[in-house]
Amino acid sequence: MCPPATDAGLRVAVADDAGAPLCDATVTARDGSYSEQLFAYDCVYTGALERTGTYTVSAAQGERRTDVQAVKVTGGPCTVRTTDLKVLLPD
Repeated sequence: MCPPATDAGLRVAVADDAGAPLCDATVTARDGSYSEQLFAYDCVYTGALERTGTYTVSAAQGERRTDVQAVKVTGGPCTVRTTDLKVLLPD
């Protein structure tokens, strides 16, 4: 039996063209029919707790939006390996 889920499968940083962090973006992860809005803390968006899969990660702020496809989260039966991703939102 696995302990309660605590490991984020995705950790996403969102930045503008100059590399400045964007702390008020909306970040969503989708894997098939599963969809989750990632939780923001200190300008880092996390989610997919203890959930492996191949995700499309979408980041949006106002009219700016970008998608990153085929983001893999791997792991074993009771843990995931966190995938770090930096997403740039062009002006």
